[in-house]
Amino acid sequence: MENPNQNQVREIFTTEIGKFYFLDRIVIGEINHGATLTYQKSLEVIEKAKKMYGENTNLAYISNRINPYSVRPTDWLKIYSLKKSNVVSFSVVTSSQSSWANLLLERYFCDTNVNVFNTLSKAISFSKTILDSLEQHKTKAS
Repeated sequence: MENPNQNQVREIFTTEIGKFYFLDRIVIGEINHGATLTYQKSLEVIEKAKKMYGENTNLAYISNRINPYSVRPTDWLKIYSLKKSNVVSFSVVTSSQSSWANLLLERYFCDTNVNVFNTLSKAISFSKTILDSLEQHKTKAS
């Protein structure tokens, strides 16, 4: 992971489909070159995130698209429905043309905004802003 905030990584979780970096309320996924992201393969990461952050913590997910990969279209809705309960920000870091096709599909199925960045540091900064804003709002409402 090319990240100026490397010291913020709490844990790196490696699976058959890629590496996942767990920061404070932010998960960064880097799917392996040529992998196919499926519902079954994503469950392991989702369960890990639930154990690490708890069931009710607002999270940001950043897809750092350093490699070309595919998502099984019929599984995208299943994957997203599992995440959407506490994923409040979904961002993509890409400069690749091939990633744009996946991004269009994801934007179609997401009921949250998909934010696109050309650097990981910008995506992390944006995610922190969103999460901090929600936390402040929650504190004021209490």
